[in-house]
Amino acid sequence: MHKCRQKFALKITAGKVAVTDVMANISTLFGCDAGLDIPHAQVGHILSLNEIAGDSHMCYLPKTDEMAGFCCEHVHKLLSVKMGSDLTSVLSAAQAVKDGKVHIGKEFTIASISAHAAKNYGAKPVLHLILSV
Repeated sequence: MHKCRQKFALKITAGKVAVTDVMANISTLFGCDAGLDIPHAQVGHILSLNEIAGDSHMCYLPKTDEMAGFCCEHVHKLLSVKMGSDLTSVLSAAQAVKDGKVHIGKEFTIASISAHAAKNYGAKPVLHLILSV
């Protein structure tokens, strides 16, 4: 592993987008414990947005016991994205996809923040939205 590489545990939003998740990611990436060698008050920051196409697939988030990969426009139509102790949520989500009520995302919007600094200037993702086409 490269000596300058940093590893962060970012908050992934599987259901509705939550401002608290974005704020948690900003705190993780730019807070006091982030290990940045730049004085935060003395540099500017840039918010960048980019939209990309990607593979449509679902995934499981074991830390939160959630299904991820649904488009953010329609995920609210599901009763829950939590897996739970049986297959009820999975079967319900699968039926919603088959019925066209919920979609598996095909496009992604990424929001990242970059510091105007000599070090640690790379874009750091704080939000990842999954969209359908």
